[in-house]
Amino acid sequence: MPAVKVTAFLIVLWFFILPLIPGFSRAARDLREVDPWLLLLGLGLEMTAIFCYAPLMRVVLGEAGRGLSLARLY
Repeated sequence: MPAVKVTAFLIVLWFFILPLIPGFSRAARDLREVDPWLLLLGLGLEMTAIFCYAPLMRVVLGEAGRGLSLARLY
């Protein structure tokens, strides 16, 4: 039964919601032309940037942040 709900949601999303977003089909078409290695590189760089914010978050939290690990803050 959950598979039916998910399928119905995806159909409604694809045929009724996404066409309302201006330029969505063009953006999806352009995304297919991007080199997959560049997408992976961008994802890796973004994850690295977010991980670099973890120590900053610990400092901002002050005493409450001392007990938190970097993985937890990530």
